[in-house]
Amino acid sequence: MTLLRRSASSLFRTSPIIRPTSVIENLNKHKHCLLVLDSPGVSPDPEASPISWSQNNCIAVACKKDIYFQSLDTKAVSHLCNTNLPGRLHAIQWGQESTSNLLAFGMSGGNAEFWDSGYNGSKKGLVHRYSAGNGGVGVGIKSLTWNKDLMALGIEDGRISLFDIRAPGSGVDSNRHKSRVVSLKWSTDRNYLASGDADGVVHIWDHRAGKSLLDLGDGISKIRHKGCVKVSHTKPQNLFSD
Repeated sequence: MTLLRRSASSLFRTSPIIRPTSVIENLNKHKHCLLVLDSPGVSPDPEASPISWSQNNCIAVACKKDIYFQSLDTKAVSHLCNTNLPGRLHAIQWGQESTSNLLAFGMSGGNAEFWDSGYNGSKKGLVHRYSAGNGGVGVGIKSLTWNKDLMALGIEDGRISLFDIRAPGSGVDSNRHKSRVVSLKWSTDRNYLASGDADGVVHIWDHRAGKSLLDLGDGISKIRHKGCVKVSHTKPQNLFSD
C-alpha cells in the first residue's frame, strides 16, 4: 500500500520550473560540444598550457609560433602576435582585473613576453619581455600565473621567478624545487601561491611569512605525489625572502 500511495502521489506532483538560463536545462539540451576552435599547431606536450580564457570572455590559443584569440561575445577572431623567440610556445595566460587585456606567454627557450591584446580600445602591442637565462639548458618557462600586476613564472630548472610588471627589474627567485615547475596557482585571497613540479612535489608559499609553509616548523609535511603535478598584491621581496 505504501508503494501504491507513492506511485499515486507522483502522478499529481508537478515538476519544478527550470529557468531558460539554468545550467541543468542547458546540459539537458546540449549533450555535445558547443564551440569548436580551429587550432592548427597547438602543442601536444602534456605539460603545456596552450589555452587561456580571459575575464573579458576571450579564449586565446597558442598555435605554433602564433597566438590567436576569439571574443565569445562578438565571435570575432583576432591575431595577437607571432613570436620569433627561440623554442616552442609553452604556456599562455590572460591577466586579471587591471591587466585583463594583457596576455603573457612563456617559451621553452627561456623567454616570456607580455602583450596588450588591444581589446576594449587599449593599444595593442608588446609591453614587456623577460628572460629566465641566457638560452642555456633548463631555463624553459613551464608555467605562469598572475596576481593583479604580479607575475610568477615556473622555470624548468626548478626556480620560481616573481616580479611586478610595472617594475620588472625588481624580480626575485626561489629555487626550492628540484625539478621543473609545471604548475602555479594563487589562492583566492592571493596570500598563498601553490607550486607543483614534475617530481610530484607541491610547495605552498605564504608571502606574509616570507617562506614556504614547509619551512614554518608547524608539523606540515611535504606534499608528495607519484606523478607530475600539472594543476595545483603581494610584494616580491616578501614572498621568497629568507
